[in-house]
Amino acid sequence: MFSWTNVMDTAGPQGGTKEEICGFLDALGPFWIPLEMNPYKVVRKEQGLEPSSGTPCVSETFLKAYYPIVHGNTPTLARAVDLVHENRSHVLANTEHLKNQISQTITTFRSEYIKDPSNLDRKLPPKEWDAARPATFMLRELERLIVSEAKSYVWIPNDGVDFMHAAVAGAYSDLLVLDKQWKRRILATAPKRLTPWVFYRNELDLFLDQFEQCEVASACDSSDEPGV
Repeated sequence: MFSWTNVMDTAGPQGGTKEEICGFLDALGPFWIPLEMNPYKVVRKEQGLEPSSGTPCVSETFLKAYYPIVHGNTPTLARAVDLVHENRSHVLANTEHLKNQISQTITTFRSEYIKDPSNLDRKLPPKEWDAARPATFMLRELERLIVSEAKSYVWIPNDGVDFMHAAVAGAYSDLLVLDKQWKRRILATAPKRLTPWVFYRNELDLFLDQFEQCEVASACDSSDEPGV
């Protein structure tokens, strides 16, 4: 899964580092999914309040922007990174706007919680787990956890991007790499799984070991366990 922000991050390095990144992205071939960054948009799609062409976590805006350009060729991530880089200022502006909106929402909830902790259940009541709407559950659980940490953890603006990625990828991915704090939060809120699935930087070897053991499911397979 790859989002607009992931593309921007990988478009930054230059020289030999850029060549190594592009080689890695090209090696993935077409086996990647454009991830919808906005968790609230994913929830609206899950609930039928917004059109969705398929799996709600897929970014239709990403596909509409770049599929016509790469149509007929292998849509590699390296090519996507180059295309986004050409439109860098517009993508950065949209990402910054969304990040600020989410940070403002979280900050408001936290302020209300500090004044009266009972506001948590009134403003953000728990959601029941529904395998057909995993982001609806994950987003609410992460909101509640972040708000309840108001006195112990200082929210900074860049947390907005991590929050968005964790809510959507945590709902739909089989394996996930985050920083240590967000790994802790996902494991504290997501339905329990039998095998390790969330990793951070110091566990990349464990992540690769787990990745190599994965079996690719056919499109007709189904399961109550979250993931795609």
